[in-house]
Amino acid sequence: MSPRWRLERLDEPHQACAFIYTHGLLPLDLYNMKYRTLITFAESS
Repeated sequence: MSPRWRLERLDEPHQACAFIYTHGLLPLDLYNMKYRTLITFAESS
């Protein structure tokens, strides 16, 4: 269960935000502007 797989499961931006914040992948002040980059990176890697 890698972050890449979990992020790719999410099809709604707000769900991705909640997922990343809940799992502590990023600080609260960063997740809002970073989650798109993480998802894009995961899908392209």
